[in-house]
Amino acid sequence: MSLLAGIIQELGVVALNKQSDGEFKLLNNQSAWFIDLLNSLDCPLSEKDKCIEHEDLCFSFPFIENFLIDAENLWGSTELQTIRSGIWTEIDPTNNEYQLEARACNIQG
Repeated sequence: MSLLAGIIQELGVVALNKQSDGEFKLLNNQSAWFIDLLNSLDCPLSEKDKCIEHEDLCFSFPFIENFLIDAENLWGSTELQTIRSGIWTEIDPTNNEYQLEARACNIQG
C-alpha cells in the first residue's frame, strides 16, 4: 500500500468522482466501512467499475440530494473551489451511526 493510500485509509476518507454519465466512481478501495455502509443501505456499487448511480446515492443518502444541486453548479463553473455539505448522521439497519460530511471539489476548472 502506498503512503497516500495508507493515509486515506487511516483518515476514513472516501473519494468519489462524478463520471460523464452521472454515476459516481469510487476512487479508493481502502474505505471498507463505506462499502459496508452502502451494502447495509442496499445502495448498489457495481463490482466491475465501482460506480454508484446518482439516483441510488440520493435514495440511500437523502441528505446528499440537495447538496448535489450545489455541487452540480460548482462542477459546471470554471471556479476552482470546494464546497462542504455540513455534517449529517446516517444510521444503518443495525443502528450504527455514521457522522458524514461531503465535499465537492472543482480542481480542474
